Amino acid sequence: MRIDLKNVASFLIDKNLIILFLVGVITLCSGLGLNNFKLDASSDALVLENDESLKTYREAEDEFGDSSFLIVTYEPNTELFSDYSLNRIANLENELKNIDGVDSVLSLLDAPIFFQPKVGLTEVADNLKDLTYEDINLNLAKEEIINNPIYKELIVSKDGKVTAMQVVLKGNNEYNDLINNRYDVLDKLDAKEVLTSKNRSELQNELSEINSRISEINDSESDFNKILIKNIRNTLDKYREDATIYLGGPSMIATDMMEYIESDLTIFGVAVALIFFLL
Repeated sequence: MRIDLKNVASFLIDKNLIILFLVGVITLCSGLGLNNFKLDASSDALVLENDESLKTYREAEDEFGDSSFLIVTYEPNTELFSDYSLNRIANLENELKNIDGVDSVLSLLDAPIFFQPKVGLTEVADNLKDLTYEDINLNLAKEEIINNPIYKELIVSKDGKVTAMQVVLKGNNEYNDLINNRYDVLDKLDAKEVLTSKNRSELQNELSEINSRISEINDSESDFNKILIKNIRNTLDKYREDATIYLGGPSMIATDMMEYIESDLTIFGVAVALIFFLL
């Protein structure tokens, strides 16, 4: 069957008001479902719920600690190992600790100094100090830290001009419990044991409830992380006049990525609508 494009075009032009009305009705009807549309960059949205690699990763987290943290790099305009710079780092560390959602902060000030004064190995544990001690020689401390393989290129750069701070974020115990419960349910469903239809139905209902609650937590965590990252950046901005500061980490990347996508969807969506309307 051959389609006459001229007739189709003529029909569309003649009935343009009706067609625009129908398009508007369809758009409005589609808009009713916008509440169900969401952007999610969580691990649950990016991989399968029974992904073995993700399961192994989470087991490692349970064993060795959560990996939810941000990294702040701090390069002062003056000497890093000076009283002024160390006081600024101490103030920044304290302000970051007071932000809701931050569990702890580790910085250069928490690094133990082993050899002031120099003592035998058996006495090191009883003579540990850090940069906050008044009797610490900062020049000797700098040499010790930048030449220590444990600290070098981890909390301080090779040249001793840049330091890093680890901002550990608070975890969500309910979320972790739900993830573990979901793995238990999935293991039961995948087990070789024969399940009655009633037991299978109960497990599937339980799995559905768990997934629903996990989705709710992911939504609330996403909103909370936006506020958290904003508060951290606002705090860092207070210290940028004295230093070059950068913020990085998985939570920041995920938050920024979602904001970029939301912005792009809004801008391009409006642009397409305007172009369609004008044409």
